[in-house]
Amino acid sequence: MDELTIKQDEELFDLETLITEGVEARVPILLEFPNGKKAEALIRPISTGEFQTIYTRDASNLLVNVLEVGLMNKAGEPLQRSLIEAMPLGLPVKITQQIFEISGIETNAEDAEGLKDELELFP
Repeated sequence: MDELTIKQDEELFDLETLITEGVEARVPILLEFPNGKKAEALIRPISTGEFQTIYTRDASNLLVNVLEVGLMNKAGEPLQRSLIEAMPLGLPVKITQQIFEISGIETNAEDAEGLKDELELFP
């Protein structure tokens, strides 16, 4: 059976509503820093339009750009770019993976590890 075939008992939703709700979604996450301390934060999906401006084919900026749009403190306020840039490198990689996941962008551990390796080459 084709995946796109609609089953009789499937509930269908209004496309515009799902798109709007997706952009407005806030997902709580727990961040664990390398020193073992933990913090709460919120992430949100990134829209197609936002990704067009975020993705510049420059790996060193991709993480910061994604986090600038998709990561918020537990009150729902965006973090300053300087705070994002001050994070230990492994943490932004993990958070970006989670943002990609809720945005429908499939990644795997190999991709994340490769991105982390590339970023370690930048000063």
